Amino acid sequence: MSARLEISAREFDVVLMDVNLPDDDGFEVLREVRANYPSTPVIMVTSRSSEIDTVLGLELGADDYVAKPFSLPELRARVRTVLRRANERSGQQESSGPIRLGRWLVDLTRREITQDDGSMIRVTRGEFDLLSALLKYRGAPVSRDFLLDVVSANSADTSDRTVDTLVSRIRSKLREHANDTLIIETVRGIGYRLIDVTRSQEKGA
Repeated sequence: MSARLEISAREFDVVLMDVNLPDDDGFEVLREVRANYPSTPVIMVTSRSSEIDTVLGLELGADDYVAKPFSLPELRARVRTVLRRANERSGQQESSGPIRLGRWLVDLTRREITQDDGSMIRVTRGEFDLLSALLKYRGAPVSRDFLLDVVSANSADTSDRTVDTLVSRIRSKLREHANDTLIIETVRGIGYRLIDVTRSQEKGA
């Protein structure tokens, strides 16, 4: 049975998938899984360990990317981490509603970002996950290592550049959509901090 049929035939707690499938392309299957089963965790387990392949897998929505060779204890630890994050996401209360971030409304349940006029802000899965992590600890410094784990990067094959690139993209979108009351501040030697200027002014009033 092909990977597409196998995944569609029943529910899975987590999917471990190679990029090089005998009858398909793993990246294309990942794209389809993300479109049809957005809440199903996917870990790419593959010998294709180049930075381009790793970034592509994460951008397409993989929750983690593990390059061969690897140890079983490492893989089990990564599966537990991915399942824990999935359970945390599923446990979020839908009634909480969108969270205001400057001129944006962030819906953690639907994983959407909109402006006040209802227009959608297009972000990748990695960008949304990173912004959500900064939002959770809004006002406090968040380490690069923690953010790297949140966006499911493989520390053996990627570096801080993965986080820095995602932060740069989010900053560009803040400028593009004139959301100048929201600042992602670099905290030297630690990581990043999300500051909502409007919220800070309201507290000081």
